Amino acid sequence: MMGGTDDYPTDENDAEAATASALRYLRAPVRGMPLPWEIGMMGAVFSRGQPWTGPLRDALLPRRVPMAAIGDAPRIQDEGVSESVGTRLLALDEGDYDDDIAQKIATKKRRMMDVTIQDFDDRKLDEALRTWRGLVGEMGESSGLFNQIMSCENGKVADRSFNFAFFGKPASTLAKRACSLRLYVRWAHASGFKAFPLSEDVVFKYLDDLLMEGAPPTRAQSFTEALNFAKGYVGLQGVHDALSSRRVHGAVLASYARKDVRKQRSPLTKAEVVSLELFMMDDTNPDKERDRILAGFVLFCLYTRTRVGDACRIGVEPTVDLRPDGSGYINSGMLEHKTSSRVRSKISLPVGGAAVGVGGSSWASHWLALRARAGLNAATDGCLMPAPGYDGSWSKKRITTHDTTAWLREILRVISGMEPARASSIGSHSLKATLLSWAAKFGIAPAARRRLGGHVKPKGVTLTTYSRDELAGPLSDLDRVLSAVRLGEFDPDCTRSGRFTRDAAVVATTSSSSDSSSSSPVRVDTDDASSGEDSLIAAVSEDLSGIVTPVKLPDLPGAGLSRNLANGVLHGVRNADALLCGRTLPKRNLMLTAWPKRSFPLCRDCFR
Repeated sequence: MMGGTDDYPTDENDAEAATASALRYLRAPVRGMPLPWEIGMMGAVFSRGQPWTGPLRDALLPRRVPMAAIGDAPRIQDEGVSESVGTRLLALDEGDYDDDIAQKIATKKRRMMDVTIQDFDDRKLDEALRTWRGLVGEMGESSGLFNQIMSCENGKVADRSFNFAFFGKPASTLAKRACSLRLYVRWAHASGFKAFPLSEDVVFKYLDDLLMEGAPPTRAQSFTEALNFAKGYVGLQGVHDALSSRRVHGAVLASYARKDVRKQRSPLTKAEVVSLELFMMDDTNPDKERDRILAGFVLFCLYTRTRVGDACRIGVEPTVDLRPDGSGYINSGMLEHKTSSRVRSKISLPVGGAAVGVGGSSWASHWLALRARAGLNAATDGCLMPAPGYDGSWSKKRITTHDTTAWLREILRVISGMEPARASSIGSHSLKATLLSWAAKFGIAPAARRRLGGHVKPKGVTLTTYSRDELAGPLSDLDRVLSAVRLGEFDPDCTRSGRFTRDAAVVATTSSSSDSSSSSPVRVDTDDASSGEDSLIAAVSEDLSGIVTPVKLPDLPGAGLSRNLANGVLHGVRNADALLCGRTLPKRNLMLTAWPKRSFPLCRDCFR
């Protein structure tokens, strides 16, 4: 019976009724317009567990939809709720609803949305900048860039202020950072919080919700990176206070701890590379010419160790530099790459690779001939590899890494019978990793492999700038690797114990002990006090017993040999106190009466 004594709180259920009432007021505010059964008498009848005394009066009061902020979704607020309860629910006081303040906010946001985006002829960049324009308007006065634009005397200055703030950043970076902040703003609106000004409490609640809801493990880390980005580029306030909190840092780490083991793309095998070369060189099927051009582009990325996204942006048609025997290099250069910007990309990054494949085919010359026959030219097309069109022609858009991965998996499945499990581990990044992986397995020095990958240490920029041809030495090192693969002396697809034949082990071991481009299997040193690298080389030298060295060793001195134990350099002995080079006998030495079975550096002065 409604209105009976059973509906009133008793001594037994006072605590339960009070808890239910408190929870009802602390519940997140309802978004959108009120439903008919949530207001008036219907709201009183269908309210769950609400006592008739006291709350009935509040339930019958009319409700209104306040303007929390322009652009926010409307929220429902009870007239009967006290000012303190309303403040706890919406984190806003009644002054925020003042019509004058709301009109000023709307005017400023309208002015922000009137900022004109500079046309960069890049759809992704324009979309990213439009997203940031909305985010800066959402940040309001908590953004330094917003305040600067509001203080501009005219619209043109405001337009330039906004565009210059993001000038030089790639579209992919801007889009990624904006997406992370949009997810945060969307969550704040749905949860009844103000996204900006930034507060440590709201940031922690967002990160905690990501963890509880099982969001992707990297989303929290991406959000903190986006906040730091916004701090530097739009002057967002409160970032330092929010991210310096230990619980915020711990919430990010807790989310990232759920990340799976890192899976990298597998390099291509020798058989797969040779199958691509044979397919590209096959002129018997003219219907496959577009696929053959794509296969040549894949080989270009592989032999030049470039990313697909960077290689397709090359605006200069590659050329070949061949020796009389037909071997040589394919060369080009690129202004835009992953780590470049529109400001600093005025220096062309050299691109070079072997023009003869591991299968012995002159793939580079043949590919350039196919491109010329199809009317493709990077200088006129604006990119090296346009995307194939649906009508059999070439579109004006660049090919994407996603499309390249899909095509590579499909073509390898057809021409080499690749299994689905193997295909899932292959991607566009496999092309850059293939030769760099082979060089590491062969034993090429890390400095040469770093230059082959297009990377330079920050302190080595000046050295690279004045070298004028920094790739010359590393490409010679890579030629040795490819030559050994062609001759069957080195198999990069085998395990560590079976990659080298016995005759090739000497060359591989000694070439890894030198960071120069010389292929001599015996390192010659000018001083017995050489660097610590020689001692490391002596420590890791393989035992070459039973292997015939391909280089004729000098005549053994009559007094024997002395090996400096500090650096491993071999000297000829003149007498008990002196060496053939005139130096005194080192204190830590080992006297030898025959050539050792390991390869050690030789003193140049002793063995002229």
